[in-house]
Parts: sequence; C-alpha cells; structure tokens
Amino acid sequence: MNNNARLGLRFMLLSALFFSLMNVMARLVPRISAVELAFFRSIVTATLSFSILRIKGESVWGNRPSLLLLRGLFGTVGLILYFSTLRAMDLATAVVIQYTSPLFAALIAWLVLGEKSYRLQWLFLGVCLVGVAMVKGFGEVDTGWFVIGIVSAMFSGMAYNVIRKLKNTESPNVILFYFPVVTLPVTLVWFWLRPHDWVMPVGIEWFYLLLFGLCTQGGQYFMTRAYQTAAVNQVTAGTYTGVVYSLFFGWFLFNESVSWMVLAGMALIVTGIILNTRVQYWMNKRNVPHPETRNVKPM
Repeated sequence: MNNNARLGLRFMLLSALFFSLMNVMARLVPRISAVELAFFRSIVTATLSFSILRIKGESVWGNRPSLLLLRGLFGTVGLILYFSTLRAMDLATAVVIQYTSPLFAALIAWLVLGEKSYRLQWLFLGVCLVGVAMVKGFGEVDTGWFVIGIVSAMFSGMAYNVIRKLKNTESPNVILFYFPVVTLPVTLVWFWLRPHDWVMPVGIEWFYLLLFGLCTQGGQYFMTRAYQTAAVNQVTAGTYTGVVYSLFFGWFLFNESVSWMVLAGMALIVTGIILNTRVQYWMNKRNVPHPETRNVKPM
C-alpha cells in the first residue's frame, strides 16, 4: 500500500471506532427513545455542518433540493429504525445487519436505476445473504426486530443511491446538512403528536448524549477524510472493523455473547461485502470493461 492508502485506512479505522462508540452511547441512555436520539444527533450535525458551510461561503440549500430532501428522508427513517434495533438486539448483531446496506444499495441501483454489475459481484452478494440467514437462523433474534433492522439497512441503501446521484452537483457538506434539515422537523412533529415519548435527560445522560453527538461527527469526519485521501476500494475494508469493536464493547460493557454459528454468519456478511467492493479494482487491473460500457460503440 502507498502512503495515501495507509493514511486513508487509518482514517477509516478511526471512523469505525467513533461510530462504534456512538452505538455504545446510545445503549447507555436506555430511557431516551430512538426518535429522541435522532433529534439530539441532528442538533449536533446541523450546528457543525451549518458552521462549516458558512465558513466556506457555500450555499446551504444546494442545487437539487428535491433530491437532497429525499436523501434526508431516507436517512432519517433508516437512522431511527437503526437506533431502535440497538436497544432490541445484541450490539454486534444490530451493527452487522445494518452493514448489509451496500447489498440493498446494489439491488436498488439495479432494479430502479438500471445499473449493471459484474456477475462476480452478484456471487459475493449471495454470500452476504447466506450470512444474513445464518445470523437470523442461529441467533436469538426476534423476527420483528430482525425485519426492522433489514428495513433500516434498505433505507440506508436508498439514501446511498440518492447520494450517488448528487455527487456531481452537490458539496458533501450540503448533503450532510440536509440530513438534520429533514430529521429535526420530523422528530419535532413526532413529539408534538406523542409528547409522552419525550424524556428529559438528567445527570450523566446529558454527558452521554454530548459524547453521542461528538462521536457521530467524529465518525463522519474521519470517514470523509478517508475517502478524500485514498481510493474507495483501499479503505472500505476498514469500515467493517466496527464489527470487532461492537463484539468487544458488547461483551465488555453489556455482557453479551454470540454463538460460533452467528459469528460465522457475521464473517460471511463482512467478507462478501469486502470482496464485492474489490471486484471493480480486480477488473480494472485485468482491463475488463464494465457491463455498462460493453455494448457502447465508440463515437
């Protein structure tokens, strides 16, 4: 690996650690609902993102507000559902199910956007599905919560596809800012309709919530730095160290353990997704054209 690749991988390892700590903070405030966690996260994200945009002199509204709002909506639903599963499942199980979001991103890109993929990528996605089945079949996971976790990953995959559509027209800071633009009104309306769901934090809960917001921003920051420093296929694998962190924190802080069969299922999911992200790199090395361009005649 060259120096940029090493630095990018270190940034991604830090990002995974911060996101894992965010998950821990969410578990340490059991009185606070998933909607309220999304609300507090959005306040931190909105404050920091808006400040960065103003310092850089960038417009906060972007060029394609309808798509930006759609990205915010998909991300909001996915986030609230994910925070809900963190309370209902073992920490590592909830995290691994959320990590299937690239699988749904690929499926949605194929079904909705008509994007083509290498056949080898579908093989590796099949490996992920086998791993998901093992996690559900051999783990003590309630079917209802398992479905909610899958739906959460699905909405995250939808959000990733919208982000891809915006990559050439919007600043990353604008895309990040639109997340709280949607989340804050949604959560405020929720509490207006269901005021009994709001729980005022007390004592150390405020400290945990502060760390929760800071860890979220730290994870986003180092993830952005990783993608800015090195190629995607060089740093993506670092994301999945979050599974190791979650297994450790779940065992050390919450006395959680998983069976060997569930661990095997988790390993299949992570392996399948990592191999999937490497296919493009391997094909480029062998000068194999992408399926999207094979039937395109040169002008």
